[in-house]
Amino acid sequence: MKHSHHLSIIFFLVFLLAFRCQFVDGGASQVKFLPGFEGPLPIHLETGYIGVGEEEKVQLFYFFVKSNSNPEKDPIVLWLIGGPGCSSLSSLLFEIGPLLIDRENDESLPTLSMHPHAFTEAANIIYLDLPVGTGYSYARTPEALRSTGLQSCEHAHQFVQKWLIDHPEFASNPFYVGGNSYVGITVPVIVDFISNGNEATIDPRVNLKGYVLGNPGTTFPADGDYRIPFAHGMGLIPDELYESLKENCNGSYINVDSNNLACLKDVQKFHQLVDVLFEEQILETTCDPRPRPSMEIDERTLDSSNNHQQFARNWCYSLMQTCKANYTGKDSFECSRNFRTLHQLVEDFLKQVFESSCQKLRMKGDSASNGHQELDEIRQLPPMKSCYNYRLNFIDHWASDPHVQEALHVRKGTVEEFIRCNHSIPHTDILWDSTPYHANLSAKGYRSLIYSGDHDMVVPFISTQAWIRSLNYSIVDEWRPWFVEGVVAGYTRSYANNMTFATVKGGSHTPGSSHPKECAAMFKRWMSYKPL
Repeated sequence: MKHSHHLSIIFFLVFLLAFRCQFVDGGASQVKFLPGFEGPLPIHLETGYIGVGEEEKVQLFYFFVKSNSNPEKDPIVLWLIGGPGCSSLSSLLFEIGPLLIDRENDESLPTLSMHPHAFTEAANIIYLDLPVGTGYSYARTPEALRSTGLQSCEHAHQFVQKWLIDHPEFASNPFYVGGNSYVGITVPVIVDFISNGNEATIDPRVNLKGYVLGNPGTTFPADGDYRIPFAHGMGLIPDELYESLKENCNGSYINVDSNNLACLKDVQKFHQLVDVLFEEQILETTCDPRPRPSMEIDERTLDSSNNHQQFARNWCYSLMQTCKANYTGKDSFECSRNFRTLHQLVEDFLKQVFESSCQKLRMKGDSASNGHQELDEIRQLPPMKSCYNYRLNFIDHWASDPHVQEALHVRKGTVEEFIRCNHSIPHTDILWDSTPYHANLSAKGYRSLIYSGDHDMVVPFISTQAWIRSLNYSIVDEWRPWFVEGVVAGYTRSYANNMTFATVKGGSHTPGSSHPKECAAMFKRWMSYKPL
């Protein structure tokens, strides 16, 4: 009997050990196989949730990939991407991660292959779905699903603290925060929160070293104002239109005075010329190159206040047509960005009627909208396979598959249909300029790498140069080319505040996807404290 009792205890301990081996610290799960990838993964991939906020009602999902070089010593990078509302799975499978997604035919589950130029060759990377409601992250209550930019930054800070508690073996590794696009606003704030936590001696202390940003949105709407000089410099608009825009708009092309008809007409001409391009990489093919419908602006439209509501309705309908003509899967980036631009353009005199009119169009549909109602339900024909971001469309399909979610240890019932970029989450932007945070972090001595694909018209490199210039730091390494395998990969300049700026020649809004070899070399050199 006693012998049987001991056997029972041993069996129970063996069971616990076997169960424990399926998981790593903090309840996170190691992923050894993934649908679409042939054989076991040759990388260390871990997924998991960390609860943050009040009573941990916000559950943030992450992917953690260990460095292929020396994970015990290599830096850790918390990596975010734009939106807000876009999943970090885009970075993992399309941009800088160790895996690449593709599809052999339209019926099969997308396939995965190894990325030869992943950033994980030089760093351990945590890909985080932030804010709540993004990707596989979810909230336990409807109230917890609502967030602001500052709340999301605080959630990220809490996440880092708890992740390091669960992974004490990485406590001494150099720590960075990175990302691209919209997170140019939030990453400096997150770094500032972590820095303040260190100063307040909050445990565990983060070995914070700096941050990395690619094509970062930094000052809204000023970033958008640089699209016009960028377009002129790239030969996309004629000299006459550029001079007229400068004269009539006084450098403000987003928040245009509603009474400035000359400027509005010039801006419309500008859009007619450039909206046929793929703004994230002006040399590449758009997923649907058909011309976008536009509404003519004339004195009759703007003359009478009685026409304001119709003006708003027409603009909303025009943008609905834009969404239908450019939707790719569930990626509503273009729609969302255009609606924010529209709102800024007409808010001086149309804010209330704009919101009410758009709501009517979205809820009831319009006679000219061919029965389409909710913007998020608009779908278009399959995108052209030759377009630059065609592979992004595979992510929704792959990540919604039940077998994929089971392999990634996604909690059942939390995400039925994966949306790569979910712009419908109740997230409020209250931060519109991160320049003061850059100045503060520079004063504290943190390093920063800011890079720009020089063929991106969403956040033009000249916009990034402008806010860097405004910091008024002295130059320690003059403007010069940097090379990869003997070929010019871009141009770089370094400043006394430990900031390095670099362009990626021919690069897109996400240079890691358009120029992976060059960006991987740049990232590795900078992380190693070597000159580009």
